[in-house]
Amino acid sequence: MPPFNDSRVSVIEERLNTHEKYFIKIEESIEKLSDVSLSIKEMLIKHESKLEERVLEEDAIYEKLDEIKNQSHEEHQELNARIDKIENRVEELTKWRYLVAGGLVIVGLFIGQIIPNVPSAPIPLLQELVK
Repeated sequence: MPPFNDSRVSVIEERLNTHEKYFIKIEESIEKLSDVSLSIKEMLIKHESKLEERVLEEDAIYEKLDEIKNQSHEEHQELNARIDKIENRVEELTKWRYLVAGGLVIVGLFIGQIIPNVPSAPIPLLQELVK
């Protein structure tokens, strides 16, 4: 092996300087990648927390919708019950109306048999009672 001379040493030093620059650039790149990795990690953590919040909000909305649906169903049943009561009451009043009208007709016929000269009730009045 030949002895080291100045020219060879200078070439080796030059190469060493070039390699050092590359190593410095590689280290800087690694640091930047680490920073980017940390930033991405932080961003992912934030997004995960936002997603978890959205899931919780979504669950709350679904619970509220179910609550409103149940409340609406209960109100619907209450209204149906009230309508049924009113319909029954109307039917009862209609029956009474026909009973009273029939009773008045019978009383009128009975009075007409007892007192023959009493003028008969006008037909529109009887029709109005039967409606």
